[in-house]
Amino acid sequence: MPVGGIACQRHGNCCPLGVRADCDGWCANGGGQRPPAVIAIGVVVTRMTLLAEPSPFLDSRAEVEAVLAARARFAIRLVLLVLLVYAVADWVAHHHVVTALWLIAAGQVAALGCAAALLRGQPSRKRTVVVVLVTMAVVQWSGVLSDALSANPMATLFSAVGAAMATGAVFPWGLLPQTVLALIVMVTGTLSFLFVPVDPGAAAYLGTMCSMLVGASVLVAHANEQVRCQRAAAEERLWATTQRAESEARIATVLAHASEVLAAHLDEPDMLDRLHAIAREALAVDWSAALILEPDSGNYRLVAAAFERPSLRREALQMEFPASWLPMVKPEGTFELPDLRAAGPVRPLLERLSASSALGAPLWCRGHLLGVQMHGHHSRTGPFSAEARRLAAGLAHATALAIENARRIVALEAASRLKTEFVATMSHELRTPLNVITGYTEMLADEVLGPLTPTQRDTLARLRRSADELLELVNATLDVGRLEAGRVAVERRAVDLGTLVAELDVELRPVLSPGVVLRWHVDDVPRMVSTDRGKLKTIIKNVVGNACKFTPQGAVDVQVAWQTGELEIVVRDTGIGIPAEQLPHIFDMFRQGDGSATRRFNGVGLGLHIVRRFVDLLGGTIAVQSTVGTGTCFTIRLPTPMALVVAEASCATG
Repeated sequence: MPVGGIACQRHGNCCPLGVRADCDGWCANGGGQRPPAVIAIGVVVTRMTLLAEPSPFLDSRAEVEAVLAARARFAIRLVLLVLLVYAVADWVAHHHVVTALWLIAAGQVAALGCAAALLRGQPSRKRTVVVVLVTMAVVQWSGVLSDALSANPMATLFSAVGAAMATGAVFPWGLLPQTVLALIVMVTGTLSFLFVPVDPGAAAYLGTMCSMLVGASVLVAHANEQVRCQRAAAEERLWATTQRAESEARIATVLAHASEVLAAHLDEPDMLDRLHAIAREALAVDWSAALILEPDSGNYRLVAAAFERPSLRREALQMEFPASWLPMVKPEGTFELPDLRAAGPVRPLLERLSASSALGAPLWCRGHLLGVQMHGHHSRTGPFSAEARRLAAGLAHATALAIENARRIVALEAASRLKTEFVATMSHELRTPLNVITGYTEMLADEVLGPLTPTQRDTLARLRRSADELLELVNATLDVGRLEAGRVAVERRAVDLGTLVAELDVELRPVLSPGVVLRWHVDDVPRMVSTDRGKLKTIIKNVVGNACKFTPQGAVDVQVAWQTGELEIVVRDTGIGIPAEQLPHIFDMFRQGDGSATRRFNGVGLGLHIVRRFVDLLGGTIAVQSTVGTGTCFTIRLPTPMALVVAEASCATG
């Protein structure tokens, strides 16, 4: 039985020992702050022969009664042994009155026998206390008569004081019974001094000493009671703290598992079904479901569920429920429906779900009600535990965030598709007039429409370069749109590296700054390689063009090499370099080193992003090293099977 929290039936006070009992006037301070003194149990501070094996913490009324009765029976046997010793001593020392002494002893034995008979079996606490006190009074007061006959006032008094000390230390009966026993001992001492002549000084000394010892026994009993109460309160606090910690640990484990599942399956249609399967198992319920509030109709629609019976789940997923069936939904906290018969307006909902009880939590996110999450049983009724309510609230919060995130993902994907379609359409529409401009520019440059002056020819060259830059920007935008839409395929075929390098040299020379040298190194490489020509050309052109644009003086060196089935392209320049903090981001879309409106170099930041995407499509890698003020080096490696290259090269030469 858990420690603490059971009220006294008479006074209504909470007993920290967790023992329910009727105090019957034994509550200290009128049933005020302490538990019933008779049943205050705890650690016995003194181990004496009177105890068999003391229980360190007794937490039930039956155990208290059993221990108290066992110790009382043991005390009776011990008193019988003491009487036997006194009988032998009387026969030796007081043989002239031994008959009278033995008659008194026989009466005492009879009283002890009656007490033992009354304490057989499982006597109640009240009976044990009364029997012990009455028996002690009979034995001690009759012992006074024996002392009077034997002219020995010390025997019974000392025995009574010893018994009081022992019971105060080991009897689990608290303050008030021990006080009554102390009064009995004091009466015993008073009678001894009245019936047996004793020196007044010695009587005063002995009375004071015995009173102090008996009073000490009361204090010991009271101290033991306080220790037991404090021990019980500490046990209660420890148990409550442990229970809370274990409960929170279980809740945290379930919520962590639920978060992992939600994160792993956020974009999958069965995300909520997986979550409710976890909820059904964690809450030990028969069903778990999520009802989403439709903003158009104002009704709840069941969108995900985990039922013990799959057929019921199929039926439930087609249901809609009016909002009036769930009037108790509030922004915070959970609501409980412990019994279908008292469910009120929610009863139709529970009947359609074949539920007998339910625990619900609202799905709130950013001040908006998304729906309701409910868990319940098909046959069991009754309230849910506090741990179940906290867990339901945590699961509802995680579910609301998951639903909101899933909706945002859907909205973002729709916006991304719309953006991609718009960019593709606009880029396509821009290419048509650009082609016309480029065509007429070529006609003017070829003097089809008449001779040109040097100034006119220079102007046409500038116009042609600007048109080509704009066309490259449009093509790059189209490439990005196709990459985002996943419509880019790899078309491998034999590619002549010499021809490709020659084309790139012609196209890149116009972008070089005055005084900058572009050098190509393509020695010791196969003439033909198998790859996607368009993507390889775009990769090299974008990287080399980027190097030419950011190299105001010096040289740009391009080295193409072949190493064990791998095409390696190294582009090294003596340009301005890239700061170290910008290196991790240079392949991001629309990322430029200088993004201001007054930047020195033009462009929109798509070139290196397309390079990275094309390298990934071809199964290669790209690395970059740079030092500000010294230059930058790009290393591109693209795998190509050697056998394929050799075969294609042989076919080309043949």
